[in-house]
Amino acid sequence: MDLEQAKAIWEREKQEFLSEMPIRERAADIMRKAEGIEKKIKADQKKQLLWGIVCLVLLASRYNPSLPLLSNIGLGILVLFAGIGLASNYVFSRRLRDSRLALPRKEYLTEQKKSVMGLVKIMRLNMVFVLPCGLTGALLWQWGQSHSKAAIILIACLVAIALICGLIAITWKIRKKLMPAIKEIDQELDQMT
Repeated sequence: MDLEQAKAIWEREKQEFLSEMPIRERAADIMRKAEGIEKKIKADQKKQLLWGIVCLVLLASRYNPSLPLLSNIGLGILVLFAGIGLASNYVFSRRLRDSRLALPRKEYLTEQKKSVMGLVKIMRLNMVFVLPCGLTGALLWQWGQSHSKAAIILIACLVAIALICGLIAITWKIRKKLMPAIKEIDQELDQMT
């Protein structure tokens, strides 16, 4: 059996299972999953905020007026965009309200969908704007301190690898974790109407 056949069998069995499951049970299952996602999002945000503050303090402590101007400008850019990324995550976490289970199912699921979509928006902002600009600052910071071409090439390669890894990680999380959750909530909402 190849991968496509396995996927087809899995999808068929999933549809059979869903068609046998009462709507209330499916809605409760979706709500449990949404709550789990929300708790994970909040825990991830707390960790990110804590580590972000630690990183900003450590980076800011690296400022040295005796270093070349290019190095200090790069450090400033790096700290600025790390701060922007941190602030966007903080603002999002403040906007993310606790689940209100007393709401009717449709409103509850709509609220959950909005919070997951908000996280996707923040992650895309970080992927397109914050990560590349911050890493450019890191490149300038180290470039200003380097005196050999080999070191500059090595630094550029390391920054490029960091950028690629960051983009892949963010894209993977959006595609494999968050978008399926949104799709599942949409399916449940469609069945309710």
